Amino acid sequence: MAVHLPLPGLVRQPPDTMVGLTSPAHMFRKFGWEIRQLTSPRRDPNENPYEAQLNGYRAFNCAVTGWQIAPWTWNCSDVGLRAEIAARYGFSLVHQNRRNLERFCQAVAAECPELYICRRIANGKHAVVARSDAYVTAHVKGRGRESASYELKFDHGGMSRDAEDVFHAAFSYWRRVLTDLRFLKGPELCDDEADGVAQ
Repeated sequence: MAVHLPLPGLVRQPPDTMVGLTSPAHMFRKFGWEIRQLTSPRRDPNENPYEAQLNGYRAFNCAVTGWQIAPWTWNCSDVGLRAEIAARYGFSLVHQNRRNLERFCQAVAAECPELYICRRIANGKHAVVARSDAYVTAHVKGRGRESASYELKFDHGGMSRDAEDVFHAAFSYWRRVLTDLRFLKGPELCDDEADGVAQ
């Protein structure tokens, strides 16, 4: 997806504390960048003995960024949009924003199994999840350092999927949701191939 940004004078400057990220749209673009880092051609593992480990870091970064779009979406929403989100996902708003955020997070993880996987990887053992019947592992395909390819194994009825497939599906999910919620619009919705995140 090629990203066409407005002229610099038209872009609100982010606060210094936000490292240039101020919206779910920014996190979405970062997620696309993380996926490209994971899927771009790698060096020969004999040339760089840390390549397999680096690819593990790339897979983890994809999971964290993919999952963090959820709290960014909630926290960047105003009261009206939060009510719209609650109605879309079928939960009631309460006075405690933290509980509303958790309800939203549970809802997106339930609707998109790939985000559930991202959440489990991003939060490790400390993830609060509604599904106790699922187990997620990440492991290297191939033998030792000869392979820098990672596969995420989502054991739920014996299903196993490649990391790229998981992250591309999560990317597509966020594209649809963020478009529906009006965080992505117009030039931000360009074709995936130009951005290296083909479906």
